[in-house]
Amino acid sequence: MTEKNIKNPTFIHLDVNSEYSIGKSVVRIDELLDECINEGIPAVGIADHGNLFSAYKIYKRAIKKGIKPIIGVTLSVQSETSKSDYKLILLCKDKLGYENLSHLITRSYVEGYHLGEAKIKMKWINNKNAEGLVAISAYHEGIIQSLMLLDKENEVEKQINFLKNNFGENFFIGVTKINREREVELLNKSVALSSKYDIPLIAMNNPKFLKEEEFITLDARVCIDQATVMDDRNREVKYTNQQFFKNYDQMHSLFSEIPEAISNANEVAKMCNFGFENIDHILPHFDTPEKYTIEEFLSEEATKGLSKLKNIPDDKKELYKTRLDSELKIIHSTGFSGYFLIVSDFVRWSRANNIPVGPGRGSGPGSLVAYCLDISDIDPMKYDLIFERFLNPERVSMPDFDIDFCVNGRDSVIQYVSEKYGNEMVSQIITYGTLSAKAVLRDVGRILGYPYGMVDQVAKLIPFDIGITLSDALKKSSELAEKYENDEEVEAMMNLSLKLEGLVRNAGTHAGGVVIAPSNLSDFMPLYKVDDEVGTVTQFDKDDAESIGLIKFDFLGLKTLTVIQKAVDLINKKNDDNMDIRQLPLDDKGTYKLLSSSKTVGIFQLESSGMRDLIKRMKPSKFDDIVALVALFRPGPLQSGMVDDFIERRKSGQQQVIDYLHPTLESILKPTYGVIVYQEQVMQIAQKLANYSQGSADILRKAMGKKIPEEMAKQKDIFIQGAIKNNVKESAAKRIFDLIEKFAGYGFNKSHSVSYAMIAYQTAWLKKHHTDEFYAASMSADMDNTDKLIRLKEDCLDSDFNIKILGPCVNHSDFNFISEKQGQIRYALGAIKGIGKLVAESIEHERKSNGKYKNFFDFTKRLNEAKISKRTLESLIKSGSLDCFDESRATLMNSIKLGLNYSNRMAIEEKTGQSNLFYSESNVEESEPNLELRREWNLEELLHKEYQSLGFYFSGHPFDPYRNDSRHITKSSLSTLKKMMESEKNSNAYSNESYIEVAGLIMEPKRRGNNIVFKIEDGTAVLEAIIFGERREAFGELIQDKKILHLKGKLRFDRFADLWQFVAEEATDFEELIQKKAQVLMIKCDTRFNPENLKKLLESHIPGKCQIKINYKNDVDDIKLRLGNHWNVNPSKQLRELLTAELGIDNFQFLTRN
Repeated sequence: MTEKNIKNPTFIHLDVNSEYSIGKSVVRIDELLDECINEGIPAVGIADHGNLFSAYKIYKRAIKKGIKPIIGVTLSVQSETSKSDYKLILLCKDKLGYENLSHLITRSYVEGYHLGEAKIKMKWINNKNAEGLVAISAYHEGIIQSLMLLDKENEVEKQINFLKNNFGENFFIGVTKINREREVELLNKSVALSSKYDIPLIAMNNPKFLKEEEFITLDARVCIDQATVMDDRNREVKYTNQQFFKNYDQMHSLFSEIPEAISNANEVAKMCNFGFENIDHILPHFDTPEKYTIEEFLSEEATKGLSKLKNIPDDKKELYKTRLDSELKIIHSTGFSGYFLIVSDFVRWSRANNIPVGPGRGSGPGSLVAYCLDISDIDPMKYDLIFERFLNPERVSMPDFDIDFCVNGRDSVIQYVSEKYGNEMVSQIITYGTLSAKAVLRDVGRILGYPYGMVDQVAKLIPFDIGITLSDALKKSSELAEKYENDEEVEAMMNLSLKLEGLVRNAGTHAGGVVIAPSNLSDFMPLYKVDDEVGTVTQFDKDDAESIGLIKFDFLGLKTLTVIQKAVDLINKKNDDNMDIRQLPLDDKGTYKLLSSSKTVGIFQLESSGMRDLIKRMKPSKFDDIVALVALFRPGPLQSGMVDDFIERRKSGQQQVIDYLHPTLESILKPTYGVIVYQEQVMQIAQKLANYSQGSADILRKAMGKKIPEEMAKQKDIFIQGAIKNNVKESAAKRIFDLIEKFAGYGFNKSHSVSYAMIAYQTAWLKKHHTDEFYAASMSADMDNTDKLIRLKEDCLDSDFNIKILGPCVNHSDFNFISEKQGQIRYALGAIKGIGKLVAESIEHERKSNGKYKNFFDFTKRLNEAKISKRTLESLIKSGSLDCFDESRATLMNSIKLGLNYSNRMAIEEKTGQSNLFYSESNVEESEPNLELRREWNLEELLHKEYQSLGFYFSGHPFDPYRNDSRHITKSSLSTLKKMMESEKNSNAYSNESYIEVAGLIMEPKRRGNNIVFKIEDGTAVLEAIIFGERREAFGELIQDKKILHLKGKLRFDRFADLWQFVAEEATDFEELIQKKAQVLMIKCDTRFNPENLKKLLESHIPGKCQIKINYKNDVDDIKLRLGNHWNVNPSKQLRELLTAELGIDNFQFLTRN
């Protein structure tokens, strides 16, 4: 857009706030540009608060639509003379102005960030950094306007002189008519000031919403951000219903008496001509030895790396050298030599500093140069990987190494890179969160003042689909649609939510993206500070940062690498060895036997239910099988029949004639039994059959993946003509192309498959050969994930592994899970809720330094410096971590205050030297107070408290008292049932017609759309369950958290969720069922039981209908007694609890009738 395109009559807004003025606007960029087009407005200025988040977005989209974008910002200025902050609008005239603005904004976050707001100081502005910028003081908060309203004429003059001296003719006074208090007074003073100091006026409206009727949407967005309600009359409101996107007629009418204010705005728009340049990429500088260019040094390092490679057959060394030279030629010609060296440098640093790095990821392992530089552990020649899949010389785009690091070491690598290239040149990348469907509905319900229960109920009707919108939810949930139709409050809440949905909510930090610039990042874009996080992030997201030429490096944290490292450390510590996981033989029979058993919980990429089913069918016996598994386990291949063909042909071996499409393609398709599994195979077929170059073959691969009709028609013609030249009949070429096109969309990146198959193999090998260490490491890595811990704990108990998990104990546990003895893993202190890492590590360190803790008081005394708290002691007691002191948990809980007081007293005495003067060790023990003894909690209370501290039941389960009774009703435990389900997944053993009975504890019931979902657990396993909407009312209030129920229903396999699900149709309180059905109370006892106690206990529950049978065992004989009917008891919950306390849960049982 040039100056001649800006024509009158028009009015150009210079100060629009977009949605990236987070919490202060509801203007969406595309809608704003469409409004400009509708109103014939040729340019628009964005001046968001304190950031340039939207700068490139508005620029790119505006240029595309023929609108001139004006880039600016509204800055907060810290006063030198008062506590007040002012506002100053700065607009970019040119590139120098943009760079100066970027530096100022960055400085506001690095040096001026306070209480969540970035501010500049007035003294930071000077003649030099004001060049290329237009400055406007506007609104009541403007630096000049604020002082005028305070009648500080001397200060006004001082600030005007300062701004004019620095900005010269580029300084303006903004005037508004938006119905704010004292607006007329301010307007008159501004006109007088303009005349007195010869400062041009600019008409402004500071649009925060587009249409007049959208004011309520803005008001709601502000309330969400400020956590207030819309009816709160005391909340501060600094905006009006007039701040919408007015057109020329509306603005001209408002400022008819000062028309120059309108024309001045247009003149400023003509002055502002900054635009982002189109730059392919800007690599940071990489230091090389003096005698080398960057290209020469890369060649030297890669050649050196090739010479160190082992296991290359002599007859293939020349092939490797030729491949390396070919890759280097492409890398040099495309200008990416420095990129490879930068990545190699930080990967090698990581390995040297014992920070695990993944074997590869994405298409990067297709590079032999990457393999020679230690970037990847994958030999691309060995696995037929193609370099042009990573860097195509015929369609050059930025190569992208995605590097996986151990999650514990990733930040150290980023810190190394920051120190090497300079903190000002390295930064993580910003991301923007949005107001999602369910969240915005809850937000709106809150700001409208609706009851939480009502809002929660409506929000839970939104289906649990990733990325679902409110519009989709209304279509998918009939109950939600019905409420929207019939309930006025729900309608109001939904309508307002629909207007807010998708707006930017907040800014955060990208999970792995880091940019490295050749100079200060603020030369390219400003930096930003995310609340509560150390350091800064870019103000442009990853797409915008790459679009302006900056190079993004992905430093990804992969938890499995942490698991592998922890396991290897435990193994090396135990065996005093130095095992290298990267050097494992890939033909270990035991590993493949484990995989074929499908007992793959904890094994990377192979542990889901659906994957285990696929493994069971395939029975992998070599590494290539794992590679194929990773590639095939996706919806496309599974649904297309590719997987079935692959497995069937693999099993039949030479007995089945396989169609390889054409004889020349057998060598390409034979490893995958004629099935196109990998994208690389598509490229190889095009090369061999149709004379494609590797680069053009990659273009074909991309075209097939994207399925663009025009491009596909073009490629089909090229393919057929190339095939004809290779003496392939046209009809055959067409058939082959159509078949390739059909399945190419399902093909997977083999480089990625090989890399992740390597990690899968390593974890499988560890699980097979170092099972204890593998589980300990896996649990340590997931100690904050209760569901994963439960799953791993269940897997430990499998008969093939038979590993016992020992409870947490301050005298044996470390912060992490550890392998204590063969077949035993000790629970981690760090996994106890409410402990914290610092205290857990202090407990471990003190014990290892000074010996085991003798008793409760010795423990509290020695942990005094760790500032152990009442809450910490409660968590330790509840979890059983202090059971080693042989006191009841109830006693210890009752003695916490005593323990803390004793600890503090001993610390004071030690500090003052009294303990050294008057106490020996025996004296100290004698000085310990007496515990306040209490009888142990009953089983239900003890387990409940244990659950609070661990997140699951450990030493027992609330279902234990009912377990024996349940056998006569449900026939099998949940674990037995689940094993049967897994074995029968692909059969009709559980048809929709057959009822199943289960019993257990209801956990985490919640609404999901019209349905109720929950978990059933009985201490042996957990089963997912659902009640469909039409059956909900039949269950009444039975489905409650921690309630023990007997349920009848059917089983189904949910292939979308990849799990078995119990569809509940009937439910009964299990306690009531026992009372109703119990006919016999069977009691087992021996010579140790107290007959009087049992008599009193039974008498208190007479009369009843439940007959009593006693099996009495002494040293001589087993005696069976049946008591008379006058001893019949009522089988109540209270009786069960008393019998448990007296006899133990394994020594009695209620027998029921069917």
